[in-house]
Formats: sequence, C-alpha cells, structure tokens
Amino acid sequence: MAINLLNDISSTGSITITKPATTTPLLYLYNTSNGGGAAIQFSDHASLSQPGNLTYRHTDAQSQGGGASFHFTAEPDTVLVVGSSTVNGRFVAKSAANNDEVDYGFYDDVNTGMYRISADYLGFSTGGTTRVDINNSGIRMGNANARVTTILDQNDLGSNSDTALATQQSIKAYVDAHPGSGGTVTSITEGPGITVTASATSPTVAVDYLGTDSIIKAAPTISAAVALSDFLLIASSNGNVYETTFSNLPFATNVAPTAPSSLVATIVGETIEIQFAASTTSNIGYYQVWSSDDGGDYGIIGQISPTDFSSTMTVVDTTFVTGGTMSYRVYAVKNGVYSSAATVSKSYTVSALSVTAMTVVNLNTAYYIQYEKPASRFIDHIEIYMDSQATQAALNRSNASIVYSGQNASYMKNVNTSSNFHQFWVEVVTT
Repeated sequence: MAINLLNDISSTGSITITKPATTTPLLYLYNTSNGGGAAIQFSDHASLSQPGNLTYRHTDAQSQGGGASFHFTAEPDTVLVVGSSTVNGRFVAKSAANNDEVDYGFYDDVNTGMYRISADYLGFSTGGTTRVDINNSGIRMGNANARVTTILDQNDLGSNSDTALATQQSIKAYVDAHPGSGGTVTSITEGPGITVTASATSPTVAVDYLGTDSIIKAAPTISAAVALSDFLLIASSNGNVYETTFSNLPFATNVAPTAPSSLVATIVGETIEIQFAASTTSNIGYYQVWSSDDGGDYGIIGQISPTDFSSTMTVVDTTFVTGGTMSYRVYAVKNGVYSSAATVSKSYTVSALSVTAMTVVNLNTAYYIQYEKPASRFIDHIEIYMDSQATQAALNRSNASIVYSGQNASYMKNVNTSSNFHQFWVEVVTT
C-alpha cells in the first residue's frame, strides 16, 4: 500500500526500492505546480553546496522547441560525460529529420547543428537551411545541386567535372604551364556572338564588341591558342564589322603607360609636397608615390584612385622623420603594368628646436624645472644638463652633466643641502 508523507523527509544512508517484476516505474516524482518542473538534486558536499540538478519540464516554452525536456544544470561550464577511460560511451538520438529542430544543436538556436536526413544521410544546418549534406555518394555544399564525389589530382586538368574538386597542386601545375605571357591569348572560343571561321592553328574570330575594355561576351565551347598576329573581326552594335588583330586589343597588349611628368617637390612647413602632371595614357588605373628618406629603402606613401584624378595632382609627404635628401618616384599604373618612374628629390634640414617659457624654482634641497616643448613632429626627446660649482662664475655648459632624458615637460632635481651654485640647460633632441 502507499504511504503518504506530508512533510520533508531526510535520510542518512542508502535507500533501496524493490518491486516485483513490473513495467511500471519504481519511483514517482511529481510537482503540483504546472510548469515548475520535477527535479532531483545532487551534491557531494555536507553543506549541500555546489549542487547538480536533473529536471523534467513539459512546457513547450521550456523545451527548446520540443514538447518536453530534461535539463542537466550544475556549476558553470557543466560537462556531460558518457563513458570513462575503460568504459565506452555513446549518444544515440531518434531523429525527427528536421533542419528547423536539429538532432544535435545549441541552446536557443535549435535550427543550427547536425541532423539525420534519412538512413546513412547527414545534414548540417544553419538558420534552418541545410548548408552541407553527406551521404554515400559524397558531400554537397551550399545551395548548388552538384555533389562532390571525388578529388582529382591532374596536372593538366584534362577532366571537366562538376562533381570533382582539383587539388591545389594540380591547379598550380596547370597555371605554371599556361602563363599566358609572351603575347599569346589562350582559350578564345566559339559561342554566342563568337564565330570561329578558320583552323584552330590560325583562327579568325568574330566577336560581339561591347566597348574599349569589354571585348568578348560569350561562354566558351571550344579552346584554341590564338597568337597576337591572328586576325579578328569585330562586329559593332550598329552592324559594322571591323578587321583587326589580337595585338590591337586592350586585353592582349600590356604596354607600359607613359610616366607622369612635371614633378616638383616643395617644402611646406614640416612636410614636402610632390606635385605632378597626369600620364598621357588613357584609362590609368591609379597613381603611386614612393619615397626614400636620405638614401633609405623606398616605400609607398600615397595612391591616387580615378575619383581623385586631375590634370595636376599633389601628394603631401608627412612620413619622413629625419633630415637629408628625400627622393621620390611616381608611377602611373594601368592593368597592373607600371610606367617608368618619374623622379624628383628635395633636400630637407630639420631646424634647431628650443623649449620656451622655462622656469627654475629653488626648493632649498631641490630644483623644479618647467618648460614648454615646441610644436614639432621632429622632436625625439628632451635632455636636461646641470652644472654645480662653488662659484657662480664657474658655471659652464661644457662642465654640465646630463640629469634627465625623456618626453616630460618638467623635472625635479634633488641636490640635498649643497651650498653650490646650480645651472640647468634644457635642450631638444630632434629625430
């Protein structure tokens, strides 16, 4: 018969529940508060601190999209361990085959994780959309229907497959063997708007001409190496047909553009302005200005894009931190090809700098020196020198010793109870 206990019960020692062979539960745990859950609490402290809880909840709002759930909660970073160093453990889930509520997911993100699509078929979902799926035929990624079934290692890339990936080694080998240099255009092909009318060794090709920099609009169907001297027929939008050669096409010739001209370097304050005229070559991609500080290595200091192009352009150099001869190279760049360098140099001398508003306060056993540093980007640091002599007339800079080096605008010098005369010199050291 059942025993009803109206108050909390505490027991020391083990409790064993035995029941004749049956399919009914041995232990019933109920909570009369709907939505409150039914929990078992564990602790390995006499004070019952740092407990762990196993709680059953049946409300949808507490079940991460399900109809009921079990919650394991304990200390921060709780770990569920199945198995040990000597006992194997496994997780087995009865899949709902649903990418909106995955089988192995994340708290408050139930549509992101792994789920079973069907037998021997796994899916990986983010935001409720399957991004990767794997079955016995291979792996499929993204929204495309093509499934990767193998990885090819072919240096000539002779296979054309939408279900195979090429190795990096194969791609590099192919690219290295087809540099496209020396004035040869490769893979000019027949397709919509393109007609091959001669042999593959010396083809004549008709191209749907779109403009100066847009030559071909067609999907390739056959491939053949085409020399720059081969003839090309260009059909314009008004129906006119022009005969030319590949050597006259913008994409087939990588001739260096003309260099910028009229370079002038001018000292403006603590900067040098480099002014130059635009290249006479059309459709320049950008201009670059490089500098060398007094014989050092060259480094880029400015790049001008087409939106800032004008007949005369200026770049201000604020990068140099030393005096001497500053040398500059200016390039025009088109289709990745650099012009020859336009050059100019300018000698720059860093002016001598001094502090201002210097005051020295005698504090009997110490002197407090205060000053204002000049506003210059060439200041490296401040040095303070002191001379101490028995007579004031003997004080001299040549006898002084350095007492401070740094960036501060003030300094306290302790001289104890010396009866000597003291004089200080504050000097600016430039870069």
